[in-house]
Amino acid sequence: MAGEGTLQAAYDACDFSGSTTLVPTDAPANTDGYTSYYLPCTDPGATLFLSCSVSSHCADGQKVEVRVSSSERVFNATDG
Repeated sequence: MAGEGTLQAAYDACDFSGSTTLVPTDAPANTDGYTSYYLPCTDPGATLFLSCSVSSHCADGQKVEVRVSSSERVFNATDG
């Protein structure tokens, strides 16, 4: 796996070579026209770099950096 510095550089440059597709562009949408994805954040302390590869979305700023916390949770760890 690439180091965080390499991932940050690719994220900054909107370089998707070697990236993992989380939601394909042809994924089925819900009745409101949206496609959703659950991102499992299982590695406390990790930084995840997420961006959109469609058209110029990434260059236009459609991206987010996620830092995985070891203490904060969206879901209860025992309930899933």
